[in-house]
Amino acid sequence: MLDLQGNGRTQLLDMQFDSGYWITNLYQVKDARWQRVHGWFGRLGYPALTRFNHYPGRKLIIKPIAGRNPQTDDLSLTQRCLIRGNVLPGVNQD
Repeated sequence: MLDLQGNGRTQLLDMQFDSGYWITNLYQVKDARWQRVHGWFGRLGYPALTRFNHYPGRKLIIKPIAGRNPQTDDLSLTQRCLIRGNVLPGVNQD
């Protein structure tokens, strides 16, 4: 969970691997539910794809290689947006 905009509103970043790509999805809260972001959020377009390799300087992919169709489950369909306990901004709770 992150606050990418620094406005006190939480986003959820989810990374999954499929068809040779890391797929990064971003979720934001809307009407007390997670909503998957499609399109630009900040300087990145979501879902963001990255090829799976160990080389430095690997780049984000706009379109997968022909014949590959990386997919992930939409967490907003199954995950509720509930917070229990105290949330302390700016405190590392390792």
